[in-house]
Amino acid sequence: MSLRGVRVDMRGQLVRLPDVALRGGDALALTGPSGAGKSTALAAIAGLTPIASGRIDVCGLALSAETADAWRARIAMVPQGPHFPDVPLGDWLDIAKSGRDPWPALRKAGADGIVTRLPEGLETRLGETGGGVSGGEARRLLLARAILTGSDLILADEPTADLDRETAERIIEALCDRNVEGCTVIVATHDPDLAVAMGRQVALTA
Repeated sequence: MSLRGVRVDMRGQLVRLPDVALRGGDALALTGPSGAGKSTALAAIAGLTPIASGRIDVCGLALSAETADAWRARIAMVPQGPHFPDVPLGDWLDIAKSGRDPWPALRKAGADGIVTRLPEGLETRLGETGGGVSGGEARRLLLARAILTGSDLILADEPTADLDRETAERIIEALCDRNVEGCTVIVATHDPDLAVAMGRQVALTA
């Protein structure tokens, strides 16, 4: 995957994203101040934000409206804020409806204890804002969902933001473990520990 000369329209302002080339199994941290375009870069890589100029290549093809759906099928997103539709937690975790056992993914994300404490376990309906779990617990559930997909690429937007150090370290460990297994991982982060753990950093400037 590569970004070359990419500019995106961010609230009416064209923002240049850094040129980046990644191979399968790489790990990258996008760093920089708030407003520099880290989240926008993740959205562009996922084909969710149209680019004004430049080119994003994935699997040897230019990312476009024609190729975006196939590309997104290989991606797992870990957004900043959780959204839990009115469905059982087990269904929400298995977003691809694969029928896979969610417990190995929950354990990798350190989220198995969260589910066992819920009144109805995997049948619990958390509601849109995740009532019944804390912010840190919601992030671990988001990561477990990403792991469960078995996707080739995880895009994680500030996955350790506003978490206590112990919880943040568990999320960093889970992302690193997934990377060791061959998954490409790209994070947008202010967390220096997470950035260092990714092994490669690219700084965006406001």
